[in-house]
Amino acid sequence: MQMIAKDLLHLLIITAKFIPNFAEIAYPLNQLSRKSVEFRWDEKCQTSFEKLKTALINPPVLEYPDFSPSNTFILTTDASGYAIGAVLSNSNNKPIAYASRTLNPAEIKYPTIHKELLSITWAVNHFRPYLYGRKFKICTDHCPLIYLFGMNVHNVPGQYTPYEPIFGKKSVLRSNILNNFDPIYNFESYINELKFRLRIAWKDAKDNLVASKIKRKAIADKKAAILPIYL
Repeated sequence: MQMIAKDLLHLLIITAKFIPNFAEIAYPLNQLSRKSVEFRWDEKCQTSFEKLKTALINPPVLEYPDFSPSNTFILTTDASGYAIGAVLSNSNNKPIAYASRTLNPAEIKYPTIHKELLSITWAVNHFRPYLYGRKFKICTDHCPLIYLFGMNVHNVPGQYTPYEPIFGKKSVLRSNILNNFDPIYNFESYINELKFRLRIAWKDAKDNLVASKIKRKAIADKKAAILPIYL
């Protein structure tokens, strides 16, 4: 039965880029496909299946990416207890593509601000072919990130230290709490390498397309498997 669940999941993954927060919705089915889990098709699995089926029978409303100089891509990101998601849009807020994945056991333990930063880092990497060499805007509903990236280095809280200027001459990027925190290092390297021209902005959760789909609840199983990522 696990093989049937896995085959079903692999079939649905083909359409992942057309379904907002696919990883979040398909999480119960993903758990069911694991060999170490007893096969029990419960209400959560049925709800997950019904949501994915509904998404498949409804035509996706996606636009072609506008690469004209007048267009500024918008990258909206968010994180939950066990998944991160993003949507890439044109400047008119019409979505181009969706992307999401579940967190690994180590990432699940990250504090909220690091999960939110991870969602940005991963999304910039994931949509790199669209964003390379272009100006774009990052939208997040996590206010501390706006505060952190716009902070004057002389007013930084004790647990943070100034690092390479990324968003300006006096900005903060790296935390001393986790010296080897990959998302922060990766974010720095991508910004420096690609010379991104970006700005980060706050977006109310109720207006955040990603946030409206991701449920804010703690993970029930610490041994969550990671769903594949497709662009």
